[in-house]
Amino acid sequence: MSPTQSDFPGSWRIHQKAPDVAIIGLDLIREMTQFTESPAHEDVFQWEVKAVPMRLSRDEWVLRLFGDLFVRQGHAVGAATSVATIAFRGASRPKLKRGEWTEELLAHYTEVYGSWLGHTLYDVAAAAVRRMSAQSHHESVEVPVETPEPVYLHDA
Repeated sequence: MSPTQSDFPGSWRIHQKAPDVAIIGLDLIREMTQFTESPAHEDVFQWEVKAVPMRLSRDEWVLRLFGDLFVRQGHAVGAATSVATIAFRGASRPKLKRGEWTEELLAHYTEVYGSWLGHTLYDVAAAAVRRMSAQSHHESVEVPVETPEPVYLHDA
């Protein structure tokens, strides 16, 4: 028996909005917790997503999306960076002028693919900070379960 539209309400709409890309890598590239002598004057919570294009060949690019999480609460600091690499297929391939990324194009791709992969990047980074913080014998940081709205960073 094959699944039908009624078996998975809403899933057909999600599939239609999914970009034509392949996730070819997902990793955690930095994680740390630190205890500081002086407490923070106020808590800091930062969640940023940055896209960096990488050329594979003359006409083939991949996009690396970095999710950077930084938390400071009291005497504790926690941080992690996750990265996803996506390969473009079909109509999703960037239309480059003279083979170069423009600021506008990179900003667009950062927001489109950052919003699409943002939850995954956050889950990887947040889990790392929670794990490292739980293993510390000092005070720990609390990381929200729900993905916050990121700050999108981009520069061509």
